[in-house]
Amino acid sequence: MPRKVIDCLLNVHFGEADSQPKWMTSVRDNYFKGPKSMFDPVDMSELLDEMDEMGVQKAILMDSIATPRLTARKFAEAHPERFSLAMGVGPLFRPMKMVRELAAITHDLPVRYAAIGPSFWGDGDYPPSHALYYPLYTKCAEMGLPLCMNTGIPGPALPGEVQNPLHLDKVCVRFPELKLCMMHGADPWWDVAIRMLLRFPNLRLMTSAWSPKRLPESLLHFMRTRGQNKVIFASDWPVLTQRRIVPEATSLELPETALDNFLFGNARSSSSATGSPSADLQTTTRGVEMDRYELRREDYSLSEDQLDLQNAYAKFFETHCTIETVHANEADGFDRACGRGSARPARRRWLFRKKPAATERRWSI
Repeated sequence: MPRKVIDCLLNVHFGEADSQPKWMTSVRDNYFKGPKSMFDPVDMSELLDEMDEMGVQKAILMDSIATPRLTARKFAEAHPERFSLAMGVGPLFRPMKMVRELAAITHDLPVRYAAIGPSFWGDGDYPPSHALYYPLYTKCAEMGLPLCMNTGIPGPALPGEVQNPLHLDKVCVRFPELKLCMMHGADPWWDVAIRMLLRFPNLRLMTSAWSPKRLPESLLHFMRTRGQNKVIFASDWPVLTQRRIVPEATSLELPETALDNFLFGNARSSSSATGSPSADLQTTTRGVEMDRYELRREDYSLSEDQLDLQNAYAKFFETHCTIETVHANEADGFDRACGRGSARPARRRWLFRKKPAATERRWSI
């Protein structure tokens, strides 16, 4: 009987496009030496057969906010007990729009983690420590949604230094609540990544796109000893097929417990890959069915104390200092307008200028 496996990264969307960008074909031909069929449309029954053969109970399929992956969503809808989604985010030049969309999609679809590759947007000029990422970190921490970030030099000819794991140092310090995972290994900075894993309880590493037999001995030693709950298995299928790398993984010289954690247990505890969205996410939505627009508005809703204070101010101004009174007495100053009898000149007249147009207001309560 095969071991239980959770594969935390599959790509079933390649066949949706008529052609792949040049860098993708270059990675296939020159880096992974993959077959031409790598970018063919995926047959769901054939994928399920491969999963069953290799003991893969559940698989997480890559999706994207910017370019929805229809095949991945169709598979997840057809077999929710076997498939769920990883949601790619970015670029983050205007991060709040992306963050709101992530919150809405996570409510609507079975998203297990968010993912972003720093080398793949902004010409590699924005490392994970940059402030543009902070709204994403905050929202993922609030929802209890893990965030996976590419680390290590990428296969395509893109700027690679931005994916040095050391850029996550400040992120882990500033956001200890964030469930963070280094994705696609960490070559050539494996030792840096291991040191980071030792320091930060909220950090994990995923071996997607790495043949298990090619993993460095330093990482395997870490997996045998202090890192038994830190490293997560993934294939990046069809870049590496399950038929190839599951047997390679089971042949690693790891203790039984460490091997079971690597193939199954660590994914189960880190990404909620085996069940419904995390309890933290359910707490955020307060167990109420909301459409995506209501979920976005919740970011700006007021607490009961804030609403009471808002109502008290509104009642005060309605009773003692209407806007008509203020406009009629602006020349005499704010204090006289509100009947306080002060002869002081108006110092804050700008507070009562004509109400700006809706397009000028940043937000409204």
